[in-house]
Amino acid sequence: MADPVPERRPAAARLAEYLTDSSFLAQWTAAAGYLPTRPAALEGWSNGVLKTVFSPITTSAQARPSTDLLASQGPVLKEAVLKMLKRESPPQDAAQVAADRLAAPQSR
Repeated sequence: MADPVPERRPAAARLAEYLTDSSFLAQWTAAAGYLPTRPAALEGWSNGVLKTVFSPITTSAQARPSTDLLASQGPVLKEAVLKMLKRESPPQDAAQVAADRLAAPQSR
């Protein structure tokens, strides 16, 4: 742990273990209305319908993309989505334009 006071490091480690424990995460996420960060925490939910609905999501979820990736590709994807939502472009066309723009820097 990164605590500057060595005597507090064991307590900080215990807190980190507690906060990442599947039982705690199951209770906390269910009460807060958030998806759990791991499938084992979802197993602790009492609502069977929600467990069934969210199970595929928790097993296929990905970490948030890096800031560099978001900065470089985010604006292109945002523009494509907005064009579709505003009905300025059919989905296929907006997707193709975005794909072409994203591929262009790689071909240099």
